[in-house]
Amino acid sequence: MCALIRCDDCQAAEAGQYDLLHTVTQRLGRVHLQQQTSEVLLHARRESTVGVHRRALAALTQYGIVYHAITLPTSALQVGHWVTWMLLIRDPTLDPSTIQLYVSVLSDWHQTAREVTRLPLSNPCATPFVRSLLRAAARGYKKGHQAKEPFTARQLV
Repeated sequence: MCALIRCDDCQAAEAGQYDLLHTVTQRLGRVHLQQQTSEVLLHARRESTVGVHRRALAALTQYGIVYHAITLPTSALQVGHWVTWMLLIRDPTLDPSTIQLYVSVLSDWHQTAREVTRLPLSNPCATPFVRSLLRAAARGYKKGHQAKEPFTARQLV
């Protein structure tokens, strides 16, 4: 049965006149709605991914400006220094899970550069040094969850 309006086909179906064409039309409508829902979710996911990539590249640029030490493609040692900077020195410091996301962005950059240029570029983010540094950061520097302040009556007005 149509959810929003009672069309003639729905009234006929209620009266016992089952219409195959109407059933197919309804199912196609649901499939179309499911496709639109999937597109909305995909768009939101894309926007989120683009945002993470922008923030990661901004953090890399900020590190490069401060230390004049980053070039692309980069080395595992430079990635390690970048991770340490984000973990301990940057203001505000980042949570290890965010740093891991940012390192994955740099890893994606290296993989894409290797595919596009067809050069034998290594991925410094996949080295044992960087992976062990990320594991150590996750173990020793994970920030606890901070409860948010509840809204006051003034803020709600």
